[in-house]
Amino acid sequence: AAAFAPAATNNGAAVATQPTTTTALSLSSATEAAPFTQGPRVIRDELPIVYVYDHCPFCVRVRLALGIMNVKHNVHFLGNDDIATPTKLVG
Repeated sequence: AAAFAPAATNNGAAVATQPTTTTALSLSSATEAAPFTQGPRVIRDELPIVYVYDHCPFCVRVRLALGIMNVKHNVHFLGNDDIATPTKLVG
């Protein structure tokens, strides 16, 4: 339960006060994170092609993962009205 500070008065009128609580953030000690070090560059003989939509969050995740893993790849952006390319890829 939160402990409340006593109500202050302003010329006889009560003023609302915030409850005083102890948070986990104030109890934890701040530690500094280790800097990110990128691994060795991965370059295949045949570069993978990543087909992406600009607005797709899942496509962004794949590109982010390839970037973090330092994998060289080609990106092919698909238009919203491009029906032939995804159909050709999936069948």
